[in-house]
Amino acid sequence: MALNVEEKVAGVLGDISNLSVIERRRKRARDKYASMSPEEKERLLQKNREYRQRKKEGVGEINLATSTTITVGTFTEDFKQWKKETYNCHR
Repeated sequence: MALNVEEKVAGVLGDISNLSVIERRRKRARDKYASMSPEEKERLLQKNREYRQRKKEGVGEINLATSTTITVGTFTEDFKQWKKETYNCHR
């Protein structure tokens, strides 16, 4: 018995043909996670835990109120000096 084209497509692509781009991406991610070994899943979960902990603690944040003032002041003076030396020597 021969299947018509619609039945063939429904059998092969039936579960993904009506999904949006975001839904397909989520489905691929679920399938990838489901195919991982327990060790890979644990590594991924541990990595996510560490990321959330660092984010919660604020590690890596820069206090712009203090560092910018010092850095910008020094940079501004250095830049002014560089600009003065560079453009005055070409005149």
